[in-house]
Amino acid sequence: MKRFAVAGHLLTAAVGRDAARILTIHSGRFVGDYQSGRASTRAIIRHVTRAFDGIVAVNDDIAAVVRGFGAPVPAVVVIPAYLPPPDPPDTRLAAELRAAADGGRFVLVTSGYGRRDYGFDVLVRAIASNRMLADRCELVLCTYGDRDAAYMAEVERLAESLPHVRHLRDLTPDEFAAVLQAGSAYIRATTLDGDAVAIREAGAFGRQVIASDAVTRPAGCLVFAAGSIQGLATSIIHAMEDRSIGVMQDLGRDGERRLFEFYEQIWDGKRRAAG
Repeated sequence: MKRFAVAGHLLTAAVGRDAARILTIHSGRFVGDYQSGRASTRAIIRHVTRAFDGIVAVNDDIAAVVRGFGAPVPAVVVIPAYLPPPDPPDTRLAAELRAAADGGRFVLVTSGYGRRDYGFDVLVRAIASNRMLADRCELVLCTYGDRDAAYMAEVERLAESLPHVRHLRDLTPDEFAAVLQAGSAYIRATTLDGDAVAIREAGAFGRQVIASDAVTRPAGCLVFAAGSIQGLATSIIHAMEDRSIGVMQDLGRDGERRLFEFYEQIWDGKRRAAG
């Protein structure tokens, strides 16, 4: 958003006022970056945001910050960044994970950029902290995109103490969906977040979800205190003991309809204003 605050002025100038301008904000860093930014940076972000007719925020925290920018504030709606996933292909990897689960292992899937914000070290330490977890859990670590090499080297060193670990890099969306569907539970140990699409995808496949309290999580998630190794370990044990825990109820399946309705609302407003 800091970069877009500058580039956004060029974009909005190129588009012109006749078009309906809609901005989606889904970065987990947005709230913290805005609140900790310099006064000049905050002023630029407010100015470029007001140049849009509508804002789609993926969580209430982001929406609250935008609504606090002061008049004139564009229309703001909260819609999770999620569309129901299609049935994934049956891959050999998925078959191996299903076999591991059928053999008594609790297959834990996690994902994200290879950065400390994603809490992979917390998850590995949580599993390693309990002998039963280390023996029974199979950790599937899926990373993609930008990586902090030093941090991921630390995570991999920690993971050497676990007997059942897979590190998968740059899976396609279909491949990742197959892994999610084959797993027992999805873990989101982030210290900040927007709205995690993978959480809702895991829920759509009926998998248990354990997530940090970095932001408000969807109903049904089993939540633990962000950064708490013991809290996460305890949550995993509870999920293993009761397979109904962490199963989500409201997955936001109406997101596509709500997005289309919001776009139509903004466009209709532009046309009425133009006469």
